[in-house]
Amino acid sequence: MRGKENGVEREDKSNELTKSTTQEWTWTEKYPGDAELRAYFDHVEKQLDVKKDIAFSSRVVSAHFDKPTARWTVRTQDGRTARARYLINAIGFAAKRHFPDWPGLDRFKGEIHHSSFWPAEGVDVRGKRVAVVGTGSTGVQIAQETARQGAASVTVFQRTPNLCLPMRQRKLSREEQMERKKEYPEMYKHRMTTFAGFQYDFVEKNTFDDSPEEREKFYEDLWERGGFEFWLATYKDMLFDLDANRQAYDFWAKKTRARISDPEKREILAPLEPPHPWGTKRPSLEQDYYEQLDKPENFVVDVKKNPIVEVKENGILTKDGKLREFDVIALATGFDSVTGGMKNMGLKDVDGVELSEKWKSGTWSYLGMTCNGYCCS
Repeated sequence: MRGKENGVEREDKSNELTKSTTQEWTWTEKYPGDAELRAYFDHVEKQLDVKKDIAFSSRVVSAHFDKPTARWTVRTQDGRTARARYLINAIGFAAKRHFPDWPGLDRFKGEIHHSSFWPAEGVDVRGKRVAVVGTGSTGVQIAQETARQGAASVTVFQRTPNLCLPMRQRKLSREEQMERKKEYPEMYKHRMTTFAGFQYDFVEKNTFDDSPEEREKFYEDLWERGGFEFWLATYKDMLFDLDANRQAYDFWAKKTRARISDPEKREILAPLEPPHPWGTKRPSLEQDYYEQLDKPENFVVDVKKNPIVEVKENGILTKDGKLREFDVIALATGFDSVTGGMKNMGLKDVDGVELSEKWKSGTWSYLGMTCNGYCCS
């Protein structure tokens, strides 16, 4: 791409920068851990020099559009003020962590950690009784890894089963990655044309175009490849036809239930009847989540049937009156998503009314994009 700067034609360097951040880096495994991801971020920063344009550890507490100057005035918690013509809230849909409102949460005498600010040094769970509340992608990871790391017991409090898919983690060699990098330009181009932005896409046929035997073989191939392919490289009608969707769910349930020997846990983690159409909530990837929870020292509590009513000094009390004692509680309870972050940063309209106040009785916007009163021409 080319453009002009001060009337002089210049070449866009984005391709060169993309090459420097990807072609010179190789990974040790298909799904790298946090230490390797941080090392990659450092590599990217050195290549692109982005830190010079970032104010770290800055919490916005007020932002409003000033009519006389036609500028946004943005203030941070540490007392700084910035003024700009445009304000882009690129805060993500999950910016404000959610804490459950159980009575007694502040009285628990053991350790409590929310998944959104897990200690960088990790949590020593060896020999400890651990509660994991929530079964989103992070809850699945915490439960799986905690059980591996020698916890005395892991108890998962589940509202809705996570219909997980096998990750198929494996080591990667530098040689195979360098060979694959030759395909990157075409891969990037192709990903712009796929349903989910991956390098793979739905196949050009419907579920019942295949015989039951052909369908079973197709599902098995996707399952063995792992990752999200069973979700997003499957039949093109899977997400749009309930009968087709049920075929996918039944296959998932068959494969998953075979990994769980405990009949009670099996019904909670992988019920015969789908909790929702398969794939309409993002499945998480796991390595041995079901095998870890199937161990006799670990437990699963269905909080739809038996909700948490209170946190005691030594554990969690459920509606059935049972107190389960813990040393560590991991809150994988997610975020006040989408609007939570916006309502938490002091956004005000041109008349000084906070967005949190305007949305007090319900969230509204025009076409999901704009709200009246937050700028003027």
